[in-house]
Amino acid sequence: MRGEPAGCLSRAPRTDYTPPQKPAGRRSRILVSVRLLRGSFISKMGSFEVSGVADRSGPVAEGPVCAERNRWGRWIPLVLLGIGLALRLGIAWQDHRFLLSEYVWSDDAYLSLSVARNLALGNGMTSDGTQVTNGFQPLYVFLLVPVFALVSADNLVLPIHLAGTILALAGTAAAGIYYLLARRLFSRSAALCVLFFFAVSHYFVVTDVNGLETALYGLTLAATLYYYVTRFVLVNAGEPPDVVPGSARRNAALGVLSGLMVLARVDGVIFLVSMVAHFLFQRRKRFRPAVRSAVVGAGAFLVTLSPWWIANLVLCGTIIPDSGPAVRHLAMENGWRPVSKLVGLEGPEDFIDGRVPARFYANNVLHYVAQTVAFVPLTAHAQGMSDNSSLPRSVKNYPIGRWMIAAPWVWFGGVVVLTLAVLFGTVPLLLRSKATSGIGAIAFVRFAVAGWIGVYALYVLCPWYSYRYVYPAVALLTLASGGLAQALFERVLGRRVLARRAVLALGAVLYGFLFVTHTSHYYVKQRSSLMPDRYWPVVPWVEAHIPRDARIGAFQSGVLSYFLPHECVNLDGVVNARALEAMRAYRLWEYIRSQGVDYIVDWPVCIDGLLTKFAGVEYLPLEPIYTAASMDVYRIVDAP
Repeated sequence: MRGEPAGCLSRAPRTDYTPPQKPAGRRSRILVSVRLLRGSFISKMGSFEVSGVADRSGPVAEGPVCAERNRWGRWIPLVLLGIGLALRLGIAWQDHRFLLSEYVWSDDAYLSLSVARNLALGNGMTSDGTQVTNGFQPLYVFLLVPVFALVSADNLVLPIHLAGTILALAGTAAAGIYYLLARRLFSRSAALCVLFFFAVSHYFVVTDVNGLETALYGLTLAATLYYYVTRFVLVNAGEPPDVVPGSARRNAALGVLSGLMVLARVDGVIFLVSMVAHFLFQRRKRFRPAVRSAVVGAGAFLVTLSPWWIANLVLCGTIIPDSGPAVRHLAMENGWRPVSKLVGLEGPEDFIDGRVPARFYANNVLHYVAQTVAFVPLTAHAQGMSDNSSLPRSVKNYPIGRWMIAAPWVWFGGVVVLTLAVLFGTVPLLLRSKATSGIGAIAFVRFAVAGWIGVYALYVLCPWYSYRYVYPAVALLTLASGGLAQALFERVLGRRVLARRAVLALGAVLYGFLFVTHTSHYYVKQRSSLMPDRYWPVVPWVEAHIPRDARIGAFQSGVLSYFLPHECVNLDGVVNARALEAMRAYRLWEYIRSQGVDYIVDWPVCIDGLLTKFAGVEYLPLEPIYTAASMDVYRIVDAP
């Protein structure tokens, strides 16, 4: 090409390339082996490749690489991953009280730690030491068991940092996998944008180390998506997608990856359904071989999950996690509180006989759609979860809420259609970009995104902690945004390499500035200003003033059960099915008395909104004896 140094691989798209015919026999097996060996992680991260898969023109084009041009790009992906890992580790090793006070870790994170510690101590699947539960995500908890087995039993702080380290590594690895997939789908510049968003955006950095299974779930989702797209969608370049249904080995491997994804978090089933439907639809002309291949994958999936399901049936009598029904029940019975100002709900009288008002569903859909769109780095400009609250500031506007009430389904439908259209092909198509083929290869994930939003907004109904519930949807939309970035690069900058690099550098500087405005306080906040609230201040007081043989009851029981030597009975049902049954029967006080609880420790809002409502008695014999930040301590005055 004119102006190109000798020996360099041309950046211009090849117009004379014809897809190679599929080789047969022994030669085919040799070529496949060579390609697999060539696909090592370092070579993919460091080498310059022209994405021939994105335009369905065949395998990735190769040729001699100009060292002078490639030197700058060989290390950029690794540097970005290193920066992302350092940012995550920097938060993971902060003071655990700081993590609580800054809303990075929640009470639920300590429920998982408590279950892992009890498993390591041989106490079984229990958080409070009294009730067997399956209300946790098993893959993450089981990974933590060796941590507690190796660390001294009286050291409760080090496992917190080690758990954060595991999550930091998982989040960074997921960013690397998404980059490798973006290289197969889009241009190099677009793939670097995708990696940059995953590696250093405020949302992914902070959410990855939230003490829960979120980052591990993101890693298994990324691995499953990468394997499916590269082995089943793009493997037949130049041929109809229904020619090869997939070998038994590949289907089994995909089944195992899918099983690990569901073990990481149960709502991975939503992505699994979307993926299987896409697999069968693409091979509808040879439906029977496709079904036989899917059966092989389903068998591997069931083998991966069967030990966990069997343990659930034996110990808990059900494979449904305790946490799901409990969260739904709490949202239906008390979910009006976080959203009443936005949608005009005045109080629990709006939830008569378990009927959820349409306005509540409407608010939930807007809430989850807004959360999802606001956290996609390309469209949100590092909006992030700076206040860890419900809706982004632009959506909290009361007139917008009124408009939503007036025409909810038109508003929601328009937002959903617009978001999916922008991020899944319409813009690249209008700009006549080659990114449309890459987006087409992952277009099926739009159904998974819609499924996550629908399940949480219309069934789970939980309006709190939605920033982590939409994590997989945000991750997939962030990957798809690489197509939008590629289309803009192609149409605006064309083949001007220096201009493209200048835009990338300017964007990195701007995005870095926005990142600092959202995230710097996690790293530079002075210890003298450490003012932990919500949970921690009550812990040392209880340990010093309440006898160790006394039993404590709490709806927010994670921090208490992890740090205190007392038995702490969970009351919100998330890790205690018997408490959930008592709430549903409005006999919670009877259950509390049957468990020999002597003290109640919780937020006043939980005492007023949950205990009073579900107790089933007119008078609660509680005596307040201590107030610390937002949690109070009550003594049951007539406890036996």
